[in-house]
Amino acid sequence: MNSIQEAVEKVTEGAKTDEERLERIFYFVRDKIPFGFFNKYICASAEEVLKKQRGICVNKAELLVAMVRAAGMSARFHYSWVSPNCLIDLIHPLLLKNLPDPFLHIYAEVLLKGKWVPMDVLFDQKLHKALLKKRLNFARYPEKRDLIIEFSPSGVIAGPVLFEVKDGGYADDLTEVKKIRLTFIQHVLKLFLFPLSNRITKKVRDT
Repeated sequence: MNSIQEAVEKVTEGAKTDEERLERIFYFVRDKIPFGFFNKYICASAEEVLKKQRGICVNKAELLVAMVRAAGMSARFHYSWVSPNCLIDLIHPLLLKNLPDPFLHIYAEVLLKGKWVPMDVLFDQKLHKALLKKRLNFARYPEKRDLIIEFSPSGVIAGPVLFEVKDGGYADDLTEVKKIRLTFIQHVLKLFLFPLSNRITKKVRDT
């Protein structure tokens, strides 16, 4: 799949309704693009995320929105300010320490049957199950363990929203987010800490 349109056509082949198309796109982005960092994470296009086959919230939201729109439906981005603890156990402690508090979590919203519903695909199913089994991340807290990330026409949320500090509204694109520029120190840190964080996440997911 070399383009968004090709990916959408393959993933939604045989689907007869918008809900069916959305469900297939949802599971594709959730599980075929596992949670993980890559260096061009802020400014990456949907095509780059598809090629890299991994992403954090902004990347997976961008791909989901692009695929939903290519399938002929309406989608937008929702901003949520969350505590850094939403990534505890998944990233290097030094990266966790250097995240803004709160920081911006981005997920997709889709217009379905006249209503905007959240479609947060951040945690792939294998990672989600591992977190529950090992009582890590959101599953550290008994009151958060009933989180369900299976597709629902009424919407899906992922772990970070359970750590929301304030709602940030929505936007049709990521223009403002892509204006963000890292400091030199932040750039150096990501070169070392992103690969280390990916290893931490992989260990959680695979063991």
